[in-house]
Amino acid sequence: DSWMKGLRDFDVETAYEAMYKSATTKGKDNLLRPDNDDYLRLGYVPLREKYDNSVSHALEYYIADNA
Repeated sequence: DSWMKGLRDFDVETAYEAMYKSATTKGKDNLLRPDNDDYLRLGYVPLREKYDNSVSHALEYYIADNA
């Protein structure tokens, strides 16, 4: 998204490594994706309790992973 907006004054390799790490690090070690264990294993974030953030977390992960 940044690249398409013309923001190109950064190291692409370092940015990719950071994005990959965020997308593949397990949940307990991933502050950005606390539900990543289930997402990586199941492909979605299951509902754990009434009114949790499972749907919004899953949508955020889907959008980020396919950007």
